[in-house]
Amino acid sequence: MHDGIAQSFFLLSVRMNQLEKSEKHLKENEIYQKVKKTVQHVHDDVRQAIFNLKHSEVEQTFDWNDSLSQLISNFKQDTRISITFDWQINEKRLTPKEKIELFACLKEALMNVQKHSQAQAVWVTAKEIEHGWICKIEDDGIGFTSINNKEGSFGLDIMKDRVNKMDWILSISCDKGKTKVEIRKEKKI
Repeated sequence: MHDGIAQSFFLLSVRMNQLEKSEKHLKENEIYQKVKKTVQHVHDDVRQAIFNLKHSEVEQTFDWNDSLSQLISNFKQDTRISITFDWQINEKRLTPKEKIELFACLKEALMNVQKHSQAQAVWVTAKEIEHGWICKIEDDGIGFTSINNKEGSFGLDIMKDRVNKMDWILSISCDKGKTKVEIRKEKKI
């Protein structure tokens, strides 16, 4: 429920940006800019409240490995798409907030595979690197541009927002019919 509220505010923010692009005079409209700033502040406040609620929840009830297993199991059952899952990030390398955000990104990426890709297979791999970790979601579907052109598809924007707030790196590419979403955490040295 709480994520739905945050997503609604994010969608409202995206719509306001779209309106501003189509109505150039809004950039100078002081009232519009104040409303836009207020929407962003409320979105940030809701996200922080969600984190605070989930943070205590995570420490008490969130079992990382069970949650990942359940996500993969549900994906297999719901889609009948072949999935290869190779997770090699030690749970202790992730903070409670990182678990929440990474899990949400992984879930969103798999949802996009299910909804848009027409894939026969998907590969989820995650490994530790010298100064962080990498999580990849790849599929053999029809490619990424079809997702980009779907009206009302804001899942990738929400994923980008989550990744940016965590100071991670997100890359999305399509090569030879294989779409790859990569989330990378690298500690700054």
